[in-house]
Amino acid sequence: MKILICKLSQSRRIVLLFFLLCISFLQCNKEKWNSNEEFCEHSMWDKPINIAPNEARIDLFRPFIEKIGGGYVGVGSLQNFVLASWAKSERIWIIDCTKRIVASNFINIAFLHHAKCYKGFRKLWSAGRKGNVREIIRQISLPPYIDFEYCMQTWEIGLHFTNRYFTVLDEISQRFGFFTCFNNQSLYEEIRTKALKNKITILAGRLEGTRAIARIANYAKRHNIVIRIIYFSNAEEYFREYPLQFIQNVRILPVDEKTIALRTVSLYRQEFPWATFSERLNSRGFHYNAMRWKIFIENLKNGTNVFSVLKYAHGVKTQGLCVAY
Repeated sequence: MKILICKLSQSRRIVLLFFLLCISFLQCNKEKWNSNEEFCEHSMWDKPINIAPNEARIDLFRPFIEKIGGGYVGVGSLQNFVLASWAKSERIWIIDCTKRIVASNFINIAFLHHAKCYKGFRKLWSAGRKGNVREIIRQISLPPYIDFEYCMQTWEIGLHFTNRYFTVLDEISQRFGFFTCFNNQSLYEEIRTKALKNKITILAGRLEGTRAIARIANYAKRHNIVIRIIYFSNAEEYFREYPLQFIQNVRILPVDEKTIALRTVSLYRQEFPWATFSERLNSRGFHYNAMRWKIFIENLKNGTNVFSVLKYAHGVKTQGLCVAY
């Protein structure tokens, strides 16, 4: 190779060396991302309706997490900002295995950087702001598995569902007397500050994967961050039995006595009744559960899936909410 390069003209040597450096950089970058995350592919949940959250009664979690601080790990999209702002979380990780949702999370972080108020953030999710959005998204540092055009497509097909989420959130907030970071400036600034300080990390990954949770655990341990909230959404009900890797993952997170697991379930409605108005964003409602992490880990010894864990964890159960606290 050295002899071949020497025989080339100076200009051709420069071009060839530049080409080799580019290949080297791309390979290193690929290895970097592959070492940290599960590659994000299309899945059965890659549907426009899933770009925005479908859990309308997220307020049921607020009494258990308000000002709890610490680290936050959550699945999904915009609902994580709501929960983390209530909790005043110090460091936030949002993971998902669905490509559309991961793309929307990168978009929302960019919008947090751009918009100084929650009204401005919400306006960026309107069709009339396409020109502004294109410029904002062009500035996002994206991983190899998501590109600019995919983000723009995600934004366009997510407009209806995201605005529906904001509308329902306003309705539920007024009905049940609470505020969120999408209708209160103080809470919005709480979450925006984290974004500006690069304390919100978007990851492609699975709860039962080998990389994303390990990356979070390693970072938290190195920086003495205690994870206080783990929000599963309803991801657990897709496990007929908890995978061994999932069990190993939840055991490596640095936690303390205040750490709490938050989850929703939509199956076995007779035993786990749906919360009032929880169907406002979904054809099926949700039952909400708050469980001390210690109780969750203890009941993993007996429970094979989320429903058996909930049965073993005898707690207070009301319409739409059960608590093992």
